[in-house]
Amino acid sequence: MSPKSPIDPNLIMQRLLGSPQKGEAIWHNSQRLGLKLMEAESFSALLDELLHNTVAHFDILASSLFLLDEQYSLLELVDILHIENYGNRFQIRHSDTFAKALYSMPYDVSTQSLNTLSAARLFPGAQVAIDCVLLLPLMRRDKLIGSLQLAIHEKDQPDIEKYMEALQYFASVVSICLEDNINREFLRLQSRTDMLTQVHNRVCFSEELPLILERALRNQQTVSCCFIDIDYFKTINDVHGHQMGDLCLRDVARTLYDQLRKTDFLARYGGEEFVALLPGCTQLDAQPIAERIRFAVECLSITTTQDNVILPTVSIGLSAWEPPSIADIGIDAIAETINMASYQLIEQADNAMYRAKDQGRNCIINFSH
Repeated sequence: MSPKSPIDPNLIMQRLLGSPQKGEAIWHNSQRLGLKLMEAESFSALLDELLHNTVAHFDILASSLFLLDEQYSLLELVDILHIENYGNRFQIRHSDTFAKALYSMPYDVSTQSLNTLSAARLFPGAQVAIDCVLLLPLMRRDKLIGSLQLAIHEKDQPDIEKYMEALQYFASVVSICLEDNINREFLRLQSRTDMLTQVHNRVCFSEELPLILERALRNQQTVSCCFIDIDYFKTINDVHGHQMGDLCLRDVARTLYDQLRKTDFLARYGGEEFVALLPGCTQLDAQPIAERIRFAVECLSITTTQDNVILPTVSIGLSAWEPPSIADIGIDAIAETINMASYQLIEQADNAMYRAKDQGRNCIINFSH
């Protein structure tokens, strides 16, 4: 990539901000765009605005975004949020090497012409030929957090100096919205996460259960539930101490999570109890998953500070909900059906778990009517 002369301000701003010729209108439209970005209710919605809607709304060729994540925390968040429908047009970089190669330092709004290879790197999967890019560095407190790339026509070049403030304002708004939205996602995640085990907490479970069942009803898919209780956990605490009990809880939770599918939902229900929801899984299909969980926990060996060994096991109760036809229950009865299903699914799995306790623990019992 090599720096090129600036772009014709009218053409650029018409494409980016949908503005008329006047500078006052440019500022008005850029502020209106800022408000639209600020209204994004989630990180996914903000990405949609930047990577999908921006192209159509501003009549540019393509857009792409990379964010800097030196601590690898954003990568974990993106994984939890299942953000994967943007391809390589949204990338996470763990060092500023790529940014330094992209920009002529210092970081500032600039335009560059692109060869075919560079265009493919910045705009993978673009359906049109791209020969020029407008680079918008995303800065917070004088530190680069990422970059937004907007593909434009090379014939639209240059001088953007007159409207540099508007472009910088736009980049600042994007930066603030990204930082604010990511922070809100982290706070939301923390409020829905059990701090000890790092799986979902009871509050999150109560919110997600009816949503999962409603989706299952719409898609006519069975949902199975595993109610999981660590055997003799009070004895573990009494013999080895609560610190080792906490370590046991963390190791068991991680083991449960590792045995589940990506589409499954795991939460700490309370104390030493966990619950896993398995969408699209019949009770028969859930049986080998439950057995995989039971066996994986049985294989755990936790060394205490006194060089003793904790060998945890779990008792599992298994239940399933098969949704009725919406035509049979009627639209008006959907909420009541979901509420009743939420209660019954957990109650049945809980009852089956207690039967597993009665039958010697470290086993799986299926609920049967």
